[in-house]
Amino acid sequence: MKNLVLISIFALFGTISFAQSNDWTKDDRNNVFDECMSATSKYKNVNKEQQESLSLCYLDEITKKYSKKEFQAKIDIEIKRIQQATIAQCAKNIGVSLEPTTDKPLELKEVVQSKSKVNEGNFTRNDLVGIWRDENSKTYFNDDATYLVKWDNGKSQGGKWWINSDRLVIMEGYSKIVIITFDGKNLKYQQRGLLAGKSIYNATKIE
Repeated sequence: MKNLVLISIFALFGTISFAQSNDWTKDDRNNVFDECMSATSKYKNVNKEQQESLSLCYLDEITKKYSKKEFQAKIDIEIKRIQQATIAQCAKNIGVSLEPTTDKPLELKEVVQSKSKVNEGNFTRNDLVGIWRDENSKTYFNDDATYLVKWDNGKSQGGKWWINSDRLVIMEGYSKIVIITFDGKNLKYQQRGLLAGKSIYNATKIE
């Protein structure tokens, strides 16, 4: 009887562990993979095949080590350090040397220089309501505080959105947007977040 109880307990914990490790959906896994592809694109000596190998390794490590809920609960700096350490370990595992390009610091400098404009508060929530088209997607900022992103590849992401006290546009469950320049019709912004990576885009308001 005692052995039967122990077996039942182990089976229960095994079921819980299995459920936790499988809360990443197919779309979630695709987003984690794409995030790593974006992060490894800054390395000038890494070809696409090596990028894919690094990203598959990264996907496996992240989804094996963390549940989706645990990973999304981490703050940006934690995610950044986990990403850097995991990519470095994966590169070591598959024998790839990572050499960053020289143009990345210029991109970051541009964001820092433009930060003062953002803090002037030269945009409002109503300015953002509408449909915005960028290089690979349409973003719908709805007046009811919901958003919807539709990518050209058929994927989509939705949730709540708002502007926080730091003038960041928060897209719940997806990303934070740092607005670099904005004239009411054209928008240059940087996306930061678990699923969004850290890329700069140009968007035009179409409605």
